[in-house]
Amino acid sequence: MWTLLPESGLPFVSVLEKSSVRILPDGAMDVIATFHPDGHIDKTFAVGAMTCPQLTTVGNQAVAGIRFLPGAGGSALGVNAVTLTDGQIDVRDVARQHGAVRDVFRLLHRNASDARALHRFADVIGMNRRFVPPLVRRAAGLIASSSTSTRIEQIAKDLGVSRQHLAREFAAHAGLTPKRYAQICRVRAMLARVQRRVANCRRESSHAAAAQVSWSALAADYGYADQSHLISEVSAIIGQTPGEWQATAGSNIPIVPVSVAPL
Repeated sequence: MWTLLPESGLPFVSVLEKSSVRILPDGAMDVIATFHPDGHIDKTFAVGAMTCPQLTTVGNQAVAGIRFLPGAGGSALGVNAVTLTDGQIDVRDVARQHGAVRDVFRLLHRNASDARALHRFADVIGMNRRFVPPLVRRAAGLIASSSTSTRIEQIAKDLGVSRQHLAREFAAHAGLTPKRYAQICRVRAMLARVQRRVANCRRESSHAAAAQVSWSALAADYGYADQSHLISEVSAIIGQTPGEWQATAGSNIPIVPVSVAPL
């Protein structure tokens, strides 16, 4: 459960029991800090955008994070985002390449008695977001705003560039191809809709049938060629078939599509 760190306003999760958590792709990049029981920061690392789900074992630590909207992470950290895709790196390794991150990293560890230093960290690296090319920002917004099939060729045309140029720029800053990001956005939007419908049905009826989902109808609504196409894409993005996802406790974890307004 996400909450707020006292007097900091930073989102963090306090994990009381060791457990395995399935993290689903959402197109974002993060800087994560883990804390010792006394409140001092243990490790700080940058996490790249994910193309597929990751299973992470966590436990007995508080975790604070800074999230970059799709397209902002590469510039903010001073790296080609592709180098972090589906991986992570110690912030010290990024800091050697980026002066602002290096300076704030030192501050972070000199003043790590609480998480307020992360505010300064977020402020400094957040300033670098202005270096994100308008092309990437606008493309991310256009892709995220479409809940059905997205034609990358048309988006590139609307932005006045070739599909190849858009793909190169987008990957360098977001760590994903526009096509993969569009797939992630579509799957997350669809699963969020399923969660809302199932929750409403369960509130209104005690019959299990009321919560059944027509994946073939959803395939048509979200621009898939057919139900098999939907199942294939969902399985690639979240590592489970739609039926498996719905049957697991993980389907109760709120899925909120990342929304980026075109700038």
